[in-house]
Amino acid sequence: MAAQLRFLCKTFVALSIWGAIAGLPARAMDLATAVICEEAAAEAARVHDIPPDILLGLTLTETGRNLGGRLRPWPWAINHAG
Repeated sequence: MAAQLRFLCKTFVALSIWGAIAGLPARAMDLATAVICEEAAAEAARVHDIPPDILLGLTLTETGRNLGGRLRPWPWAINHAG
């Protein structure tokens, strides 16, 4: 699991840098990172044999925010080692 979290963090950083270089609006970057979080939750649910709705529900409860009128995960809400 730690390796997966490191991978996700590196992915978020890479997306942020890419978005800044490409001049993408913050909203597009927010949506891109929300999609990555949703996919990560679905993959973790599959790997650990947890119903996907439960894991996504936890994700949204802990990090969710309104993005375009829909509750989406917000990856920057991580409290690593805190």
